[in-house]
Amino acid sequence: MNTTETINNYSRVPKYKQVVDSIIADIHIGKFKKGQKIPSINETSFEYLLSRDTVEKAYNELRDKGVIVSVRGKGFYINNTQCIGKKRILVVFNKISTYKKFIFSKFAEAFGDNTIIDLLIHNGDISIMNEVIDDGLNHFHHIVLIPQFDAPQSEILKLIKRFSPEKLILMDYFIEGLNTSYAGVYQDFEWDIYNALSEATLHLKKYEKFNLIFPDKTKSGYCDKIITGFRNYCFHNKLKFNVEYGLENCEVERRNAYLVILEEDLIELIKKMKDKNLILGVDAGVISYNDSPIKEILCGGIDVVSTDYIMMSKEIARMIKENDLQRQINKFSYIKRKSL
Repeated sequence: MNTTETINNYSRVPKYKQVVDSIIADIHIGKFKKGQKIPSINETSFEYLLSRDTVEKAYNELRDKGVIVSVRGKGFYINNTQCIGKKRILVVFNKISTYKKFIFSKFAEAFGDNTIIDLLIHNGDISIMNEVIDDGLNHFHHIVLIPQFDAPQSEILKLIKRFSPEKLILMDYFIEGLNTSYAGVYQDFEWDIYNALSEATLHLKKYEKFNLIFPDKTKSGYCDKIITGFRNYCFHNKLKFNVEYGLENCEVERRNAYLVILEEDLIELIKKMKDKNLILGVDAGVISYNDSPIKEILCGGIDVVSTDYIMMSKEIARMIKENDLQRQINKFSYIKRKSL
């Protein structure tokens, strides 16, 4: 079966159950089809390095469920691929935010009642994911992961490689140095911000200075390549610019434009402008990072640079449904409203 790595000797999931989950997962991804012969108990015992009794217990459970049938003198065959229960998907986010909530809701909408979608938050802690893998992932048919961890890249690569490429889909981020066998729909943060801001150049030219309000050092989970792309854009367009880490020490000034990453900083920035009687989009401009429905109506509409999270969610759902795992960059653009 070529699946020795799916048996985890340290998992709390019994070994016979891991064999059951592995065969069911192979049916879901199309590796086994109805009427197809599967390896014998002895062959599976040898492949998994398990006792014959353990494998026989697994096969008996599969037979009781109607998944396989034994034919005397010939072996075991896939009997019914419709009775194996619901497909299970594990979605793993680095943190909860309005942006992530919309991604999850749109992703879940793409599936029917025959799919169970579990959500896990790792908060940048790579040890959480290693523990999840240690406990066993055989009962999940796919894992959708945002691989943004507070860890060296070498450790993140090591973690990713513990997942089977047939199960894992990376969302939002892609790890440099990872081979092409892993699928994902992700952003190119440096070039995305550069190209999106290029669409807003005509509106930014009326301001004397462009300020990036980046999350302060206490808040993890934000890609520094956004800063690189912002600086390169300002440099190439001859815009005076500044990067602030957090809004606390940032003075709001007339004829300044602001690119704000966090929603809480966006609200605080608007409050500061009101306190100074600055008219948004006239005296000072604002662009927010990542769109949400509230930004469509806040202050008459907030300009945003944003990935298309609906497209991202739908494309990953399509990959899973069609078993068409691939790697692609998601659309990212500037949306003009009334705040710039």
